[in-house]
Amino acid sequence: MRDVAKWEAALKKAFDTLRNEDRTQILESVSHLTVAAFRKSDALLDQAGVRRFLDNNLTNFILELKAKGMLPAICFFMSQRGCETLADRLRGALLAEEQKYRANTGWATKLSDLKQQYEAMKAKFERQVHTGTKDEIEQSKREGKCELEKIECKIKSLQRADPKFTLFSCDNVLTEAEIDDAVGERELQNEGYEWLRLCMLRGIAVHHAGMNKRWRMAVEHLFRKRRLAVVFGTATLSMGINMPCKTSVFVSDAVYINSMSYRQMAGRAGRRGFDLRGNVVFFGMRSPKIARLIKSELPVLQGNQLLSSTTVLRLIMMHVHSVGRASASSGQVVGAVARCVTLPFFRPSHLTSQQNAHAFRFCFEYLCREGLLIPQPDENGVTNMAVSDVAGLITHLHYTEPSNFAFLSLLTSGLLSDLCEDFNCPKADVNRELRLVLVLCHLFNRRPLSPHLETLVSEKRITGPSIVQLPELDQKVRDTLNGANERALKTFCDYLMCFSRAYKEELGLDDMLPFSRVRCGATEDAFGSAKVPPELLRLAQSVSMRSNFVALSGHGDDTFRTVTELCATLRRGLHMDPAMLPVLPEANGPLNSYLFDFYKHGQQQALVRFNGLQRESLWEGLRDFELVLRVRTPARALKQFALDLSLFVSHTCHAHSLRQ
Repeated sequence: MRDVAKWEAALKKAFDTLRNEDRTQILESVSHLTVAAFRKSDALLDQAGVRRFLDNNLTNFILELKAKGMLPAICFFMSQRGCETLADRLRGALLAEEQKYRANTGWATKLSDLKQQYEAMKAKFERQVHTGTKDEIEQSKREGKCELEKIECKIKSLQRADPKFTLFSCDNVLTEAEIDDAVGERELQNEGYEWLRLCMLRGIAVHHAGMNKRWRMAVEHLFRKRRLAVVFGTATLSMGINMPCKTSVFVSDAVYINSMSYRQMAGRAGRRGFDLRGNVVFFGMRSPKIARLIKSELPVLQGNQLLSSTTVLRLIMMHVHSVGRASASSGQVVGAVARCVTLPFFRPSHLTSQQNAHAFRFCFEYLCREGLLIPQPDENGVTNMAVSDVAGLITHLHYTEPSNFAFLSLLTSGLLSDLCEDFNCPKADVNRELRLVLVLCHLFNRRPLSPHLETLVSEKRITGPSIVQLPELDQKVRDTLNGANERALKTFCDYLMCFSRAYKEELGLDDMLPFSRVRCGATEDAFGSAKVPPELLRLAQSVSMRSNFVALSGHGDDTFRTVTELCATLRRGLHMDPAMLPVLPEANGPLNSYLFDFYKHGQQQALVRFNGLQRESLWEGLRDFELVLRVRTPARALKQFALDLSLFVSHTCHAHSLRQ
């Protein structure tokens, strides 16, 4: 990649030295064929529309890639349902052509003759009376079975897809046994993927986040072994999955395709050790968007802070568990913690390591305040840290942060215990069950309600089993969550204040305007011809961690109300990632009650029709919530709910709804 960048820079430098006439002549000669092709493609798209264009030309396009030796290919399409539709349509087109070919070559007659021959030989073998010695009888039976197996193999070979109507080469056809080995016996019983099995037998596959994990892994495994020729996938296929190909195809346009995702997806093309170069093809995309993608520059990469409260808790738990073991094990844990603090991957400033060290210290203090870490003095008066009983639960739910800390605040306050009281009693209060589920729906897997559905709810135009809009929490629960958020926000404000005062000289003056990046000062020489109006100077607060520019509006260091405000108005040199703070943000609007509705009626069609969920995302949302409930279910009713979710996710939703 560096060599390509150097070559590009050298080419631009040489091009700039040419005369204007020579530049124009070169550009016209190079772009003549490209412009003509773009005009033709745009005309076809305008005439037929994107959907009809794909329907009419997809099969011929893929066959042309095969003829030119540009397979294997990954076709990126930004819709999970669309990927399945395109793959199934391509398989259907190949099957139709195969049926036409077989109708003209007497294939049906050959198959019928082989079946008749098989049945006749089988009947003859069953009626045959074996005479002779025992060894001769066994030999005669083996010969008869061998003849039957030969005819059976011929029948299966004749019924198998013709290599001319697949995307394989003639000597590289994928067999059913390979698919069975890759998928596993358990997942083969899932009838919802029979269509994908038929596609894979012709070299076609689908890969997206809404699929069963085992089938996704099978597609990845077979594609790496060059046993699949074309895979239709979404943008997730280009992120962290080892599936290099020879050609990357962008199928139609989508708002999600930007300069970053374009380079990420195009980078799949070109297999090390197999291809000298990769191919990038645009299919069904108009020329202006193609030109913008190719010419656009990469955005500036901004890293995230590695440390979070859950990460610190997990590191401390590792250290606590290593104490008392071999010294080498304890030393390795201490070294790992030190590297996380002192060697961050992204360094937005020269004080990043020092800031991470302070962040680790205040995360530690916050965990002690929340009761997750308990100081315990030993016999010698040395204070050691012990981990509370609920720390394992919080770290296990690390992927839900900050919801796991909000759940902790409700757990330690006793509110969840009150809701779960007497659940083992057969006459448990149904309303109490609903309140408990309502609390969990407000904490985990939250989805905002779309403006369209919000309008329909306000106008009472939704008549169905779903209430669509999630009801508000009780005031006591809201007060508990707000109190936990305020404690966390105050802890990290103290951390930033401490760091900014300790490293005041290293941070330097905060004299740069946030948008123009122009430096300014209190003197006329620093400002040039501009001066700060006296009215603004009178409003300005004396601040240490907040931006001086924001302080001109009268905001000080003690007026941070939200995490967003804290992270967006820090002074130059301080960096804070919102994900680092264990604060559950307030929803900007009403939430979708899809989980609460499913608990009450259990109807997937209602979630799609009334709650506005797509079938592809429905499975993901219910699966993630099921995993949360399986960690610790404080009530008998929720255990049954988790079981119902598990059955629904593994059978109904995935096996049937994605194919309807």
